[in-house]
Amino acid sequence: MRLFLALDLDAAIRSALAQAIAELRREAPRARWVRPETLHLTLHFLGETEAGRAAGLRAALDAVCAAAFQLPLRGWGFFPAAGPAHVFWAGVELHPALLRLHAQLQPCLAQLGWAPEASYAPHLTLARARHARELARLKPLLERPAPAWGVLPVREFVLYESRPQAGEHVYLPLARYALAGVPAG
Repeated sequence: MRLFLALDLDAAIRSALAQAIAELRREAPRARWVRPETLHLTLHFLGETEAGRAAGLRAALDAVCAAAFQLPLRGWGFFPAAGPAHVFWAGVELHPALLRLHAQLQPCLAQLGWAPEASYAPHLTLARARHARELARLKPLLERPAPAWGVLPVREFVLYESRPQAGEHVYLPLARYALAGVPAG
């Protein structure tokens, strides 16, 4: 099983990003654009995981206690930031509550044998390119004011399985983990 932990997007943000993808696809038609229904904010990519280890993971994640929060999404950019770009993304504010949630997941994952992540760069991947020239026409976007995608009410995180299907990946939710309380600003 190929697993990852993520935040789902609400309908309003997904719609705003779908509209942007539809418009930008004309500028970079050779890039591989993400299907809007698969957009998510990855918290941790866990990779290939044996079924027994996944069961232990589900139980361990039940112990994670974090507060709900509001997460502003704005801007866009490229990876790598300098030089030829191979990923085009929508921006996520480095909100303290998001960073706390990410940090709270680390010990839970470490006790099950996953190595801690050296760094965390939250983003929403919109397009990938094998060759940097496929995204080059999007570079002038960085000179415009950063678009605001909306504010995401984060009330849960999700354990997903990624399954290859017909040349794409289908994301299947395996478990949902509620965050405590009402989202705070």
